Amino acid sequence: MQFINQYIEYKRQELGITRKQLSSGLCYYTVLAKLESDKIYADKLLIDTLLLRLGVEKIHFEHYITATEAYLTELRVKIL
Repeated sequence: MQFINQYIEYKRQELGITRKQLSSGLCYYTVLAKLESDKIYADKLLIDTLLLRLGVEKIHFEHYITATEAYLTELRVKIL
């Protein structure tokens, strides 16, 4: 998932948004820093939310997810 992490960092910097601003209410800014530097892997929900905050619509960006994440996403949709 190196590309997605680099893309999040690129878009954040392009828009002039700090890590603290982007991560507000989602995660600690240190988690975002680790994500951008490929030290951790975030789940699909967090990545999707970060992309939406950066103005990237889901329809324009897809990435692969694990079977577990697909199952959890399916459950979230059923709950909503």
